[in-house]
Amino acid sequence: MPQTTASDDVASYTSQLPNGSDRFLSRVVQHTLASAWQTPDDFLQHFGPVELMNALASADELRSRLLVQLANVHEKIASKKSIDSAAEDLKLALEEKVTSPEALLDCFPADDRVKYLGAPLLWKFMFEDSFHTTTKGDGAPAHDRAVRRMTFLLECALQEELLTLQQLGDGIGFERIADCLPPEELRRVVTRALEGSRRSEPLSEERLLDVIPIGKLVGYVPLDVIWTNVVIERVAAVHGYVQQEDVVKDAQGESKLGSAPKASKKSSPEPAAEGESARAEGEDAAASAAADNPRSTSKPPTVAEDEARTRAIDRLREIERLPVRHEELTTPILLSIESMYADLLQATSDEERSECIHDSFPNEGHLRTAMLALAELLEPSIDVTRPPISDADTEALVKLVIFEERKRKEGDTMVRRPSLRPPPLPIGRSASSIPAARVSGPPAHPGGKTRGD
Repeated sequence: MPQTTASDDVASYTSQLPNGSDRFLSRVVQHTLASAWQTPDDFLQHFGPVELMNALASADELRSRLLVQLANVHEKIASKKSIDSAAEDLKLALEEKVTSPEALLDCFPADDRVKYLGAPLLWKFMFEDSFHTTTKGDGAPAHDRAVRRMTFLLECALQEELLTLQQLGDGIGFERIADCLPPEELRRVVTRALEGSRRSEPLSEERLLDVIPIGKLVGYVPLDVIWTNVVIERVAAVHGYVQQEDVVKDAQGESKLGSAPKASKKSSPEPAAEGESARAEGEDAAASAAADNPRSTSKPPTVAEDEARTRAIDRLREIERLPVRHEELTTPILLSIESMYADLLQATSDEERSECIHDSFPNEGHLRTAMLALAELLEPSIDVTRPPISDADTEALVKLVIFEERKRKEGDTMVRRPSLRPPPLPIGRSASSIPAARVSGPPAHPGGKTRGD
């Protein structure tokens, strides 16, 4: 069997997003279209003009640029367009062939798609074809193409550190690997194991892949096994690409992704079908409800989620950033906090810190919950369950965390001087001004008493 590798595909596109989970998604989005697993027309079936402009409601510059470049709207007018008007202009430009789906994707790079469209919807767009069900019985060309795609996903996840070789081995299972390998490959593995034992080198996953490269191994193992036990359970579910309700248990207790039929999409020539819009609205509503109550869960965590949570807790404890009540935080929030600190501690300005914080969370609900948890950790004297902190604007909570992190970076002796005390937080989540957060220590009351005396 010829060796299959996706190394060239992995290296052909570089994402500029700040954290690994977003970079992985951006690279997979790019690969999906570049390799014709989905087409620009397919993209518009999932993300029509209305959905796109609503997703870009907070991205004024990008929204205006799309109207200027795709619909020939004057730059001064584009910036003043309402969302509904912008969507109508883009829809007309597509219908009248003023622009094309290909031109739209050229103006809307993969990194921006990840920023604004949401991981679950992008994931469903990319993998509605169920390529992982391809077998050798479907013919060598089809199977080899599916193997290359699966190899790309695994190599990309390994490079972005969303997956370890140990997790890959555990997901497939050593017994299944042994069952799937041809006799000649097993002989090579046994030979390497015996040679390594004389040098006190155990046969690890890394040494196994030295003998049988990952692309070759993927070609031997059923693709649906790798998809279910590695890609879904150990990557997609852990990093929020699929919702837990989409991961259902089959009769054998193995997880697999529930997917919608594809036929209806291809039969409709109109972009942004009403069914797609309703589905997006339903998912937005579910995400909003989850954000309002981030600690609620209706299903027990998988083994992979438990492992990811444990690693995140250990790493945050090592850098002394583990929230006091971390057991009340959901795993996605803890993973986002861990990812945030991978870059935040190296930031040198408040602007960099703010960008790092905002880029690490998928929605305001997760961001707010994380900021309250970190505020409680970084400034123990405050009570995050009572005003003014509990009523503070989310951006003000971000300011508080930024201030406390800057205080630690610059040194307590400098920032604890009275002249550097910032003004108090605003009350109300919709406060228009975002003053800096206060330093530690309760404020003095008139008469010399402190709060709580």
